[in-house]
Amino acid sequence: MNTIKILFVLDKSKSNTKDLAPLRCRITYLGKRKPFATGIFINPKH
Repeated sequence: MNTIKILFVLDKSKSNTKDLAPLRCRITYLGKRKPFATGIFINPKH
């Protein structure tokens, strides 16, 4: 059975001048990962 895993990762090392970090998404299918940017920036303290 094939499974799809979806993971959202906060990339703290890429914080912008407003101290907001980008939220990235990573989809894994059949052992292959495809990361991409969501375009959303959030406060890492939250």
